[in-house]
Amino acid sequence: MYAKMLDFISNRVALGDRLGEAFYAVWMVVVSIGLLNSVEHITREHVLYVVSVCFMVNFTWGIIDGVTAMYSAIIARARRDRYVYGLRSGDRSIRREVHNRIDEVVGGRLSEDQKDRIQAVIAEGAPGENPALRRYGEGADDWLYALSFLVIDVALVIPVVAPLLLVDDLQRGVHISRIVAVAIFAALGWQYARSLNRNPWLAALGVGVLGLAVATYAYETGG
Repeated sequence: MYAKMLDFISNRVALGDRLGEAFYAVWMVVVSIGLLNSVEHITREHVLYVVSVCFMVNFTWGIIDGVTAMYSAIIARARRDRYVYGLRSGDRSIRREVHNRIDEVVGGRLSEDQKDRIQAVIAEGAPGENPALRRYGEGADDWLYALSFLVIDVALVIPVVAPLLLVDDLQRGVHISRIVAVAIFAALGWQYARSLNRNPWLAALGVGVLGLAVATYAYETGG
């Protein structure tokens, strides 16, 4: 089950979506940890409460983001079906719309002749069922897609809050937690930069410093 989920996340969720979700997940955790410093005397019960808040916040956000991302993907699928049906039915308005949007669909600049040839290939075959008469719903893969966002959000709580639970000295635990969060931020910056052919060291430093600033500010102000 775990291997299937990880494989799905790696192959079916876009890298940009994974990086973005991970960034927000860690950001929310470090802000929530700031609640530790909202009381005068921090007790073990307060630590457990804040850890539970971290999980609840990320769990809730994971559901919201996952479901909205799922329905965005379903809407995009419905639009693609409408384009294919329109092209195969000879709908001129759809043909113009696809012609204007085909660059963003394919992901590159195309000549007018190339656009026409691609449209001609798509237009081959029978139109099939009219998408306007079809009721679009969620399939198993759609729910897995939504679950992927929830998994990312909740999983990244664990390494950041673990030091608060495992280290006896609370202040040391907070420092270690902050180091872990900054390391994750830096790794995300590195991956962003590599994907964009930018300087990964500079990006890792910049995003890491941003993470440190957010974590420190949240803790010093009590969240």
